[in-house]
Amino acid sequence: MTEHLFLYVFTAVIGAMNTWLLLVFHEFDFDSWSYNIASRILNSITLLGVLFYFSATKLNFNYDIYMICIYIINIVVLFIFSYYKRNMRIGMIVAMLIPIMILLRLFGILPLRYLLWCIIDGLGGTITK
Repeated sequence: MTEHLFLYVFTAVIGAMNTWLLLVFHEFDFDSWSYNIASRILNSITLLGVLFYFSATKLNFNYDIYMICIYIINIVVLFIFSYYKRNMRIGMIVAMLIPIMILLRLFGILPLRYLLWCIIDGLGGTITK
């Protein structure tokens, strides 16, 4: 359970920072927000967090629904970036890899499970087997 909560909170906090950047600094001006490099970096980190979640954790219905919602919101953000002619190559590649990781996860293949175990063990937590 620790790994689900750890990755969910990490991804949600980074996504919230990107939303805060849009609301406070740019006041819903999507053009200047999509031009800002920080918003593109935060979106890429959020997508990488979702990818890491689906490639390292076992099925958990409670957190999976929220992570899929965060993924869909980030797809909308990628469409906003592409509308304003901002390239997000890393974001597009990661967005295409996430459904593949979801399918691998359904078959029990978790490619980044050991890496997650090392991170959580280094932070002093425990991981469920």
